Amino acid sequence: MTLWNAVLLAAVICVALKAAGYLVPARMMEAPRPARIADLLTVTLLAALVAVQTLGVGQHIVVDARVPAIAVAAGLLRCARRSWSWSPRQPWSRHCCGCGAGRRERCTRSPAPGRLHPVA
Repeated sequence: MTLWNAVLLAAVICVALKAAGYLVPARMMEAPRPARIADLLTVTLLAALVAVQTLGVGQHIVVDARVPAIAVAAGLLRCARRSWSWSPRQPWSRHCCGCGAGRRERCTRSPAPGRLHPVA
């Protein structure tokens, strides 16, 4: 089997799986267990892709400057997740432009001055 045959076979399998997804009844996919499995599978595959692209070079595992970059990105994502949940008691909650105005106050620095802050 040549490389192109493998690529074409993988493409046909992907199209078949996508078509099979339309045949599954919606009530079956809306149940809690399949929905949770689908959510966790997506996160797991993305994490595996990031790990392989960060640590893998050919058949070897290489620890280089990308590893600390991923650690910093994970830390920033964790900080961002904390600030996404707004509370009136969190003085560090800020609008995307950084003006520090409250949720219902007028933004003075946005591209459209005087616009209300978005409500999450």
